Amino acid sequence: MKTAASTAATLALACAAALAAAAQAGAEVAAVPAFGGQYAYSYSGGTNGNPFATTWTVTPCGDGCVHVNTSSGLTDTDAHLVGGRWVFQRYDDAGILCDNHKLMPATVEFRVDPATLRGELQPQGAPCGGASRMTTFTLAKIGAGV
Repeated sequence: MKTAASTAATLALACAAALAAAAQAGAEVAAVPAFGGQYAYSYSGGTNGNPFATTWTVTPCGDGCVHVNTSSGLTDTDAHLVGGRWVFQRYDDAGILCDNHKLMPATVEFRVDPATLRGELQPQGAPCGGASRMTTFTLAKIGAGV
C-alpha cells in the first residue's frame, strides 16, 4: 500500500526526470549554430553528372525544428535536429541517378551540419537494386537569418 509520502516522492522523481530530459533537449538546440535564412545549395551528382543548384529558404518552426523550402519546388518540409544535424526526408519520382544512368524513384534523407554547411543525402532502401550510396552537398549562406 502506497503512502502519501511515497506517492509524492515518486511524483517528484518523475518530474525531475522530465525536467532533465527537457533541459538536455534544450541544451542541444542551444549548442547548435543558427540555421536560418537563404542558402545556395550545390550538388554535383545531378542527372548525367551535371551539377544541380537551387536556393534553400530556412525558417524556424519551433524548438529543434526548421522549415526548408527550395526554389526548385522539390522540397517543402520540416527538418528536425538529430545529433547536432538538421535531418529531413523527401520522396521524389526521379529521386536518384543509379550507376546505370537511370533515374529511380526514392525517398532521400538529407543531413546538414549547420557549423560547416556541408550535407549528405542518401537514398533510403535500395532503389537501384544494390547498396545505396551517400552523396555530399554544400550550402553557402546568401541571405540574412530569420
